[in-house]
Amino acid sequence: MALIEFVSEENAQGEVANVYNTLKEKWGFVPDALKLFSSSEFLINHVFSSIGYFSTNLDLGGKLLALIRLMVSEEEKCVFCISMNRGILMQYGFLPEQLDAIQSDIENVSLPENEKSLLKFALKVVKNSSGVTSEDVQGLKSLGWTDKQILEAAYHATNQLSTDKLFNAFQINNDM
Repeated sequence: MALIEFVSEENAQGEVANVYNTLKEKWGFVPDALKLFSSSEFLINHVFSSIGYFSTNLDLGGKLLALIRLMVSEEEKCVFCISMNRGILMQYGFLPEQLDAIQSDIENVSLPENEKSLLKFALKVVKNSSGVTSEDVQGLKSLGWTDKQILEAAYHATNQLSTDKLFNAFQINNDM
């Protein structure tokens, strides 16, 4: 059971009710992961908008974004997020053994070089943000990534880190 009280679906009002209704239409239910943010209309809207934006982000792609989230969550030991992103990646064709190998060593991921480099960069931002250099960014640009894509990958990774910390702190369980 979570350590913070959620707004129930029956008691949801305003923006919280709008988000809940949209989730029920799209997914068939409202996961506890999003209910966590229900006591703040600002936060639930922000989180829901971010999910919407990144779920349609063709620049980075769902597979790369899920790998970023998986690896950040692995570092943070967020069981809920690891499980969720493993499930997403299996829909992209990854086998459990492949995901185990990737989680134990990022070098085991089979991606085009430019995507693998952006994945590693996003993880560097999370693990050692002050260690990011102009060479890191220029290297990504030389592989074809734009400033927007580099920034959004880094943002996605750091956003996942904060989500992992909140889920761990408030003990969000896997309800999916």
